[in-house]
Amino acid sequence: MKFISTLEIETYSIENPRQAQELIPQLLRKLIIDTIPKEELEKCDIPSRDDIIISGLDGSVVLNEKNIYIGNGKICIEIGTNKNCLTKANKDFKKRNETEENKQDKTFVFVTPIRWDNPIMSKGKWVEKNKGEWKDIRIVDAEALQNWLESSILTTKWFSKIIGKNIDDIENIDDVNEYLLDQTIYKFDLSFFDYQPVIKDKKIYPNESCPCGSGKKYKKCCGKT
Repeated sequence: MKFISTLEIETYSIENPRQAQELIPQLLRKLIIDTIPKEELEKCDIPSRDDIIISGLDGSVVLNEKNIYIGNGKICIEIGTNKNCLTKANKDFKKRNETEENKQDKTFVFVTPIRWDNPIMSKGKWVEKNKGEWKDIRIVDAEALQNWLESSILTTKWFSKIIGKNIDDIENIDDVNEYLLDQTIYKFDLSFFDYQPVIKDKKIYPNESCPCGSGKKYKKCCGKT
């Protein structure tokens, strides 16, 4: 179920530009920390709130496990909350492409809370156009953020309060399962599924057709004594 829609993410960012600049980085950091195993995450440095004034990359992540949204390895992140995400992406990428070293070992990720729906320059075309020396290039737009939020109930609850949406009734799936088990009258463990039913041979009555297919009654064929 989609508790927060792509449109809600985009509308929040457009109507609250300054707050979005401060909190979208925090949203991204929460998604990474909440959905990626700790043992696979070596580094997650994404300044947010007042720290966004710090110069340099908007985010730096080192990830051993491949993530479908940001890839793996050394990841350079730039975040743009402007309505014109293509212009911001071009500006940020140009800056990083000129200054970043060892690009062949790094993935560039542009994150935006705006839907990338440019009819002339699609996400795929932009990635192919700019890949060059980089190991990989990714775009995480509002649609990707919405999909990613489905994997994290904790981050979804946090962000829902930011955008003024009440979803306090939703629960973690593990909590729901535990509750349902507690409410079950008859308890059983996994050994229940090891049970194998005993199948008895069907009784054949004397006047029934013989199962051998002769066409005779059973008492005058295989059942003859």
